[in-house]
Amino acid sequence: MTIESDKPHYLGHRRRLREKFKRFGLEALHDYEIVELLLTFSLPRKDTKSHKRVKK
Repeated sequence: MTIESDKPHYLGHRRRLREKFKRFGLEALHDYEIVELLLTFSLPRKDTKSHKRVKK
């Protein structure tokens, strides 16, 4: 059962990511989640998606 919410899906994302890391370790994270986790420490409270893009 899914509970609909008026809140955007991304609220609490950083907290959930840190909790996943704390509970299950680095092995449980996808590569992009590891990058996001690292970026949250250096870029507090900003969108990190634009920083992880690699230009070719």
